[in-house]
Amino acid sequence: MAAPLLRTKSIRRLGAFLCAWVGGLCLVIAPSTDAQHGAPDVRVMVGDITDKRTTGQFFAECEVELKIIGDAVAESAGLRAIRIKSASDDTGRDLLKEDKASPPLEGISTEQKTSLEKTIKLKNPARSAKFIKLLEGEVELFQPTQANGGVIIEKRFMARANEPLQSPALKQWNVQITYMTQEGLEAKKKEIEKKQEAGEKIAEAFAQLVQGIFGGMMSADENSLYFVIEDPDGRVVDLAFQNGQGKPIETHSRTRSGALVAYGFSEAVPGPDAQLVIYLATPASLKIVPFKVENIPLP
Repeated sequence: MAAPLLRTKSIRRLGAFLCAWVGGLCLVIAPSTDAQHGAPDVRVMVGDITDKRTTGQFFAECEVELKIIGDAVAESAGLRAIRIKSASDDTGRDLLKEDKASPPLEGISTEQKTSLEKTIKLKNPARSAKFIKLLEGEVELFQPTQANGGVIIEKRFMARANEPLQSPALKQWNVQITYMTQEGLEAKKKEIEKKQEAGEKIAEAFAQLVQGIFGGMMSADENSLYFVIEDPDGRVVDLAFQNGQGKPIETHSRTRSGALVAYGFSEAVPGPDAQLVIYLATPASLKIVPFKVENIPLP
C-alpha cells in the first residue's frame, strides 16, 4: 500500500492585502454596522492559512486564522466563539467540521483591544482545490455589564462555602456555582464514594471531583480557591475577584478539570469580605456578527 501523500503549506494575508484582490478573486465580508453613523463597527478578515492536505486519514485539515477588528472589539471583553455554518472549496467539497461542544470557559480581558484573533479548523480540501470557495458563519463578541446580566457580583461569597450560591440570576440561566473549601472537598469525596459503593447515581459535576483534585489531575494548594461550576449551556465565561471595596484582586493561574475550577493567587487567598464576580454569556451581553468570505486562495 502506498504511503499517504502529505502537503503542508502556509500563506499569510492581512486586511490591506485582501483589498488588492477586488476585481480578481473577490473576498466579500459582511460586517456589523453602526446604525447611527452607517460605518462598520465589526469586520472579519483572513490572516494566516495553513493547508495540510494528505491522502491519508491523519493530519488532514486546513487552518484559517480570522482577525476581528472594529469599534465593537474595543467595547468587548473577549471573543466567546466563532461558529462556522458553511465551508467548501472550489471543487465543491464540504470542508465543515462538526463541533457540537459548548464554548469553553476561556476567560476575559480587562485590557482594551483593537483586534481579536482565532484560528478555525476545516476539513482537508481536495488536492486539486485552489481556493476556499465559501466560508460563512458568525462571530460572538462578549460585552458584559451588570445592566445586561453579563456581570453578577456575589458579596462575601466565602461565608456560603460548600453550598450552591443562591442567586436568582444564576438560576435563571441554569447555572450553579459552589465555592468549595479543602474540608468541603474532602467531605464531598467521602460522600461520593459512599454513594458510588451503594450504586447511587451521582451528579456529573461532583463525580468529576474524584477525577480532578483527588485523581491527581489537579493538586491541592492553600493559595487557591476551588469552585464546582455546573453549567450545561456553557454560559459561564469566567470568574474574577474583588476586595470588600470593589477593587480587583489579581489571580496568577486558573486550572480546570471537568466542572472543578481552581483559581490561584500569588500570595494568600482573598479575605472573608471578598466579592466574587461572575461573567455570564446572556443574550443581551453577546454581540453576534454574521460574516461571509468568498474565494480565499489556498497556499
